[in-house]
Amino acid sequence: MFKANKLSYKRIRKSCRHLRDPIAYEFFKGEVQALRTWAATGEIDLCYGDEMGVSRQAVVPYGWQPVGKSEAYIPATPSGNLTTLGFFYEDNRLESYLQQGAMSSAMLIACVTDFASRLTKKTMLILDNASTHRSLLFQSHLAEWRVQGLYIQYIPAYCPELNRIECLWKQPGGRCHQVPLAESVGFFDPNESANGFRGYFGWSRHKI
Repeated sequence: MFKANKLSYKRIRKSCRHLRDPIAYEFFKGEVQALRTWAATGEIDLCYGDEMGVSRQAVVPYGWQPVGKSEAYIPATPSGNLTTLGFFYEDNRLESYLQQGAMSSAMLIACVTDFASRLTKKTMLILDNASTHRSLLFQSHLAEWRVQGLYIQYIPAYCPELNRIECLWKQPGGRCHQVPLAESVGFFDPNESANGFRGYFGWSRHKI
C-alpha cells in the first residue's frame, strides 16, 4: 500500500527550523545571495566559517558476542575529541585549523587573526551565533579584522541553510561511519589519508 502511494521508509531528520524567525531568515537569505552575486564579480571573497567536533570513539560500539552473554565491554577512556575550524570559500577553496579538544574563544581568535593576515582582498565571513562567535572577547577583535579586510556577517539563529560549510560538514560525518576507527581519525588529515577532501576542494590546512 505504501509503495503503491509512492512512499518510502527512511530516516526522518530532526530540525530546529520551527524555532527560527521566518522574517529574519528570508531577509538574510536575500543578503547572503547578494553577497554571492558580489563575490561572483571578483571584487570580494565570500567565506563561510564554522567548527566541527569529531569523537574518536563510537557512540554505541557493536561487536559479535556469545548469545545469552553480555560480558564484552570496552574500557571507558577519554575520547580525545578533535575540532576542525573551517573557512569555506564560495569557489570551494577550504582552509582549516585542526586541534585537540574544544575550540575556545581565545583559540578561535588566534585562528581568525591568522586567517585575516593572509587575505588578498576584502572578505566577508559568514558565521552562526555560537557562543564563541558572539563572546565579548571575540567581538573585541572585529575592528582589528576589518582593518585587515575581514568583515563578519552573522546569520540568524537556527538557519544553518545560510551557511554553506554546514553542507560540507555532512560529508566527513557520513564517511566516518563507513571506515575503521583508526582510519577515520586520519581522515581529517589530507596529507596522511587518501580519504580527505583533496579530490573535491582546494585544501589549505593548519595545525594548532
